[in-house]
Amino acid sequence: MNDINLPSDNLHKFVAFAGLALVVSSLVISANLIVDLVERSANLNVAIGEIDQELKWHAAKAGKSLEQIKSVPLTDLPLELVRTSGRLSAQRKSLEELVQMESRVILGASVIIVFGLICFGYGLQSWRTQQRKHDLLLDHQIKLISDPNHMFGVERT
Repeated sequence: MNDINLPSDNLHKFVAFAGLALVVSSLVISANLIVDLVERSANLNVAIGEIDQELKWHAAKAGKSLEQIKSVPLTDLPLELVRTSGRLSAQRKSLEELVQMESRVILGASVIIVFGLICFGYGLQSWRTQQRKHDLLLDHQIKLISDPNHMFGVERT
């Protein structure tokens, strides 16, 4: 295993750029998903408002308020009112599911972004450390070559 010399300079750069790619792609993908979920939530809110108005209309048609209807057993309510109430419940449940999806997308994106930032920081720091060693070695070799008493690291006599 000691005989294998991996190009660590390139590996550190790869880790850094992979981390950066994770951060950017996570931001873009999660932003697109959030925009889509917010749009769907807005549409559901409009539908819930319309169904709520329809429910009030059916209640008024039956001559009762919404509070009075909630206390009446479903078997005693008109069929249109029961159907409208069922649709309202289904739309509200869908809205709750969308809100849960939004929080999952945000949580998942946050985890990926943190991991990407860790990779990015580690890769840059490791590359910088490795590059600093190479720079110091190169500076030392240049000093040896430019010294008139030394020729290619060997003293002249």
